[in-house]
Amino acid sequence: MNRHKKTIYNQNPKSNSDKGFTLVEICIAMAISGIVIVGIYSMYTKHHEIKISQEITNNINQNIRSALYIMKRELMFAGYDPEVNALNGLARTGITAELPDSITFSYVAAEDEIDNDGDGFIDADDFDGDIATVTFDVQATNLVRTDIWGAFPIAENIENIEFSYSDAAGGERMVRITLLVRGNKEEKTISNTAPTVYTLPDTGTQWTIPAGDHMRRRLTSCVIRCRNIGI
Repeated sequence: MNRHKKTIYNQNPKSNSDKGFTLVEICIAMAISGIVIVGIYSMYTKHHEIKISQEITNNINQNIRSALYIMKRELMFAGYDPEVNALNGLARTGITAELPDSITFSYVAAEDEIDNDGDGFIDADDFDGDIATVTFDVQATNLVRTDIWGAFPIAENIENIEFSYSDAAGGERMVRITLLVRGNKEEKTISNTAPTVYTLPDTGTQWTIPAGDHMRRRLTSCVIRCRNIGI
């Protein structure tokens, strides 16, 4: 009698390694992925806000440097006139308009190759000195330098300016320049929920900025000695 070996077949031929993910495992993976994505996005948003803030700060600082450098360079020459003694001490140059929001002054320019007074003579060819007359003020939100050839912006986003005047102990005329400079764009991290009041040095003048914007601002001030005036 032949005996046949009975073969038993595995009803589930797939091994454990061939099994798919369960619904619980998929939900856990999705939750972890969501947390990672939110974290990455939060880091990106924070980095982007810092980058924008740095750009705005750099823009403010650049406008301050440009404004003060140009005004200081020219105001230090206010009243300069090497020919004044030859004209019996008659002063032809100096500060001609000392206003809170603008200043007008003159000086003898030399070797700049510009006809500063429009008389057709330049520098050494000008027998009575090439007198430059300059005004600084704020128009709209630009700091503007004006001479006989026109008005030229030298810095932007200047919200306000004040010139105050005094005399130093040595008799020199002194001019304090105070600027309120704002950023070139809004910052979401800045919320001006209440009006901001800036109190200026020397004069105590107050500038009030209404609430409701998201602008960064900086108040800065410097004093310039006009060494050719009042000596």
